[in-house]
Amino acid sequence: MKPLPAAFLLCLCAASPAQQSVDIRPGSIKQIEGEVYLGDARLPSRPARPLVAGEGELLRTGEGKVEVQLGLYATLWMGARSSLCLEDPDYDHMSLTLLGGSAIVEIIEGGPGAKLTVHLGPAAVEFRDAGVYRLDAGTGRVRVYDGKARVLLGEKSETLKRGHSADLAGGFRTAKFDRKRGDALQHWAAWRSDLLYDRIRDERLAERLRRQAESARQQAQIEAEARSRIYLEQSLRQEEQQMRLIEQQLQGQTR
Repeated sequence: MKPLPAAFLLCLCAASPAQQSVDIRPGSIKQIEGEVYLGDARLPSRPARPLVAGEGELLRTGEGKVEVQLGLYATLWMGARSSLCLEDPDYDHMSLTLLGGSAIVEIIEGGPGAKLTVHLGPAAVEFRDAGVYRLDAGTGRVRVYDGKARVLLGEKSETLKRGHSADLAGGFRTAKFDRKRGDALQHWAAWRSDLLYDRIRDERLAERLRRQAESARQQAQIEAEARSRIYLEQSLRQEEQQMRLIEQQLQGQTR
């Protein structure tokens, strides 16, 4: 697993009063509402310590919902009566299976090369681009609200773009859908996304501006040093010319 850049780690910030930091380890459980279980243990709504779903562990909900961080660039929100299992919790190529229910995944910009794969029954859905995606295990349906997803089922594969869906139960059918229609899970995910990512985007922008300012200061220093060297070289040349003139004058006087 590759280490995360230190500059990006500075971007992790408060998401809510109850949770003062964003733990970006894949599988980190960030928000718990109602009945949520990790294995057989019911999770408290305000855990005393960070909770992380490890490789092969079952995370499920009863009448509840949960937010799971999938690394620095992606978050998953799972609705009621749903379950998932993390297969490969790696920053660069995370893989999980949605066993039942519904989930929404959001990927933000800034993660070039990272790949997230969600298995949905016999199908695999690969996400590389920033965007918002919904998966429903019961109906075998994938919807792309923003971004782009590649769906693989057997020997078939197709790339879904914004506003397109794939129905995988009993076949492989694609169609357009109304992106404006939503339900309680989508409204909750959108609200949590605003809380989480607005602050992260602000911090990332501030960090980028700090880098630009530092770069500008370094450039100004380099230019100042260059001007100083040019001025020194010019002064030395002038002094050399004066010395040659003095030498010439002295030579003329001694003849």
